[in-house]
Amino acid sequence: SGANLLDANLTGAYLADADLSGAFLFGADLSHAELFNADLSGANLKDADLSGANFEPKNLPVLEGIGQAHGLELMTYGTNPGPLTQLRKQFQDAGYREQERGITFALNRHNADALRLRGSIEAKLKSIVRRPFDERDTMPFRSFVEGAFKWIAFDLTCGYGLYPGRPLRIVGLLWLLFALVYAIFMHWPGKSGIYFVGTRLWRSKWNTQAVQIRPRTIRRAKWWQVPFLWLRREWRVLRAAMFFSLMSAFNIGFRDINFGRWLRLLTKREYDLKAVGWARTVSGFQSLLSVYLIALWVLSYFGRPFE
Repeated sequence: SGANLLDANLTGAYLADADLSGAFLFGADLSHAELFNADLSGANLKDADLSGANFEPKNLPVLEGIGQAHGLELMTYGTNPGPLTQLRKQFQDAGYREQERGITFALNRHNADALRLRGSIEAKLKSIVRRPFDERDTMPFRSFVEGAFKWIAFDLTCGYGLYPGRPLRIVGLLWLLFALVYAIFMHWPGKSGIYFVGTRLWRSKWNTQAVQIRPRTIRRAKWWQVPFLWLRREWRVLRAAMFFSLMSAFNIGFRDINFGRWLRLLTKREYDLKAVGWARTVSGFQSLLSVYLIALWVLSYFGRPFE
């Protein structure tokens, strides 16, 4: 207690039941340290590294100090999540928003650690493989599936709220990726593709026409002009594909709020782009992903959906 452990290297140290009350742990390396039932009351953990530490102390350290520690989001626990939950509540009450998100990430990632669950499944398989099928416990398999789902749906997308801006960046990457897919559809022979739907006046009547978007034939030119003409043609195709991909990504509407219609108002002409065949299926899949990611961004940025 009260020890001066400035910049001490305590990597992997076994500190269970240790009395560290009032200890000065400024800058100490506590990565992967065992802190089960340790007394951290009054301890200063400013700039300490807690990556992978088993955080189950008997008493919590000084909030201002641990609020400036590193690796909060990588802390874990064995069986008792109480200390981490209490620490998150203290961060929330004190207005430490980033630290609060880090603890939320640590708690949820522990519960949905697919690799850890897979290890427990493999260990249990050895004990149940010889038992009758009707007596086998399927809960580990369900836990693994649930953990894998949470890892894909919440960890990779927003880090359980730790990275609230990541869903929007994923939407941007998907926009470019699907734009390339739609450009391929425009080159691919067949009816599947993107259609230009416009209305024009013909013989005193307004007629609606749908024309499939195809790359134009490159006109005859000198050999050194062909690459530039080809790039110009492909740029027009990619531009149309990017605009359609943007419309598919923001094909979100609720009553009078319709982002897709607002995007179409930015164009000089009155027209619409429609997908047919497999391109329509791809467009629907992109819309579902975009709606999910945008909703996840809103909930993570403005709320606390994972607490």
